[in-house]
Amino acid sequence: MCRISIIAESRLCHVKTKGGAAGAAYLARLCGISDLLTMDVGGTSFDVSVIKDRINIEKPQIDVMGYPVLMACMDIRTIGAGGGSIARVDEAGLRGCG
Repeated sequence: MCRISIIAESRLCHVKTKGGAAGAAYLARLCGISDLLTMDVGGTSFDVSVIKDRINIEKPQIDVMGYPVLMACMDIRTIGAGGGSIARVDEAGLRGCG
């Protein structure tokens, strides 16, 4: 993998869920709420983030394809399957999801 693609991928750090978390922090500031837990339930994931003192919590490093990248990013954690995930057992008896 070339270096440019790793850098480009790192800039997409939680690009879909980042908007919801940032919007929640903005609304929290407008409503005078200082601490908040945000949840984003998608088709295949359930993501959570924390807003502390009206600011999104960030982490100093992300991992891109197993490589550490020293770049601040919102700390958004995927903790489970989303609403569209379907569990199954195939012919060989192996479990799968998605």
